[in-house]
Amino acid sequence: MAIADSITLERYLVKELIAGGNTSVPSSTLRIKIISGKAADISAYSLYDNDKVSGDSDMVFYGQKTNDDLSINLIEEGLTSVFEVNLTKMHAEVKKVAFALTCDKNETIQSLGKLGVQVECAGECLITANSELAGRSEAALILGELYRRNDEWKFRFIAQGFNGGLKPLAEHFGIEVADDEPATAAPTAVPTQTPVTSPVAEPSGKVSLTKRQSVSLTKMSSALSKVDIGLGWDPVSSGSGGFFGKLMGGDSSIDLDASCILLDANNQLIENVWFMRLQSKCRSVVHHGDNLTGEGDGDDEVITVNLTQLPANVSTLAFTVNSFRGQTFNQVANAFCRVLDSNRKELARYNLTEQGSHTGVFIASLSRNHGDWTFKAHGVAINGRTVKDMIPQIKRELSQ
Repeated sequence: MAIADSITLERYLVKELIAGGNTSVPSSTLRIKIISGKAADISAYSLYDNDKVSGDSDMVFYGQKTNDDLSINLIEEGLTSVFEVNLTKMHAEVKKVAFALTCDKNETIQSLGKLGVQVECAGECLITANSELAGRSEAALILGELYRRNDEWKFRFIAQGFNGGLKPLAEHFGIEVADDEPATAAPTAVPTQTPVTSPVAEPSGKVSLTKRQSVSLTKMSSALSKVDIGLGWDPVSSGSGGFFGKLMGGDSSIDLDASCILLDANNQLIENVWFMRLQSKCRSVVHHGDNLTGEGDGDDEVITVNLTQLPANVSTLAFTVNSFRGQTFNQVANAFCRVLDSNRKELARYNLTEQGSHTGVFIASLSRNHGDWTFKAHGVAINGRTVKDMIPQIKRELSQ
C-alpha cells in the first residue's frame, strides 16, 4: 500500500459494528465483502432521495454485474462475494447504496450458518460486522448501506430481514413485482415436427411453426382479448452431475429465465418484463414467476398479455429465454414457446431444436399491424446473459 494511502486511512481505525451502528468511510474505491456459510444471491441497489431505484440499471447482481455509471461492480461470487464501489464515479443524485442478500429457495437466514460484512479500502479492513442468525426465519436481508452525510460517505450496518424473500425486498427498493397468479394448465405433448416451408395446421386447429415462420392469430381465434405465452424447457440429463450440475448444486438443474421486451414501431425499447419486474408499467403484460430448474412437464414460465389494454405505441413484444448465470443451451432440451387464447385454446407452437454454446434465445414475437396480431417463431441464438445484452440482436432480427 502506498504511503499516501496509509496517511489517508490513519483516521479510519478498524471498527466492529452492531446492527444500527455507522461510521465514516473514505470517499474512494471501497470493497464490500459479504461472507456467508452457504451460497446465496447478493445484490446492490443505487437509491435516490426517495430511497428507491430509478430503474433496472440501479440494481447490480449476478445477472447484471455493473451499473450504468460503472461505479458498482460485482467482482466475486460465492461464499465470499465482493462488490467494488468507486464513490468518486457515483452519480451525484445517488444518496445511498444498499447491499442485500437473498437465500436460495426454501432456505432461511438462520440456515446460512454465518453471515458477515467487511468494508475494505486500499487493502486495509476498515469495518467488520456480523449478523446474529439464531431464530432468523427470513429469506432475505438488507445487510448494510453506504450513504452520503453532508460532504462525506458513511457505512451503516442494518441486518433488516424480509419474510417473503426477494419479492418484498425488491418492492422495498421500488422495483415493481406482480403478485403471484394461479398456475396455468400443462400443455399437451406435441410430436417432433419435420421442418416444412409453411405452417402446418394440426387436427386440433393449432399451428406448428418452424424457424422464422409466422401465423395470424386474428384469423385463428375470436378470443384474443388476452393471450398466454407459455415457455418451457427441460435440463439435459448430466448423468453423474458434470460441471453444470455441480454449478447448480444438483445433477440436472439449469436456471433459465423468460422475459418480454416491449418495442415501438421503430423497434425502440419501451420497457421489459422479467423476473425482477413481473409487470409492465401499463399493467397489460404480466410475468407469472420464475421456475429455477426447468424440471417437470408443462409451461415452465407463463407471460400473459392483455391485448386490449396494450398502449398504442407498443407494436412488438419480443419473448426471450436466457441464463443469467451463464449456462448454455447445450444443457437444454425440448424447449418450446406456445400461444393460447382467452379460452385456453393453443393456437400455435414453436419447438426449438437447436442447441449450442449460446446463453440466450430470442424465441418468438407477437406483433400487430392495423389490428392484426401475428405470432412469429424466431429461434435466434444470442450470447447475452441479460435482457439488456440481447436487445441489439433482437432489433437486428426484427429489422430483417
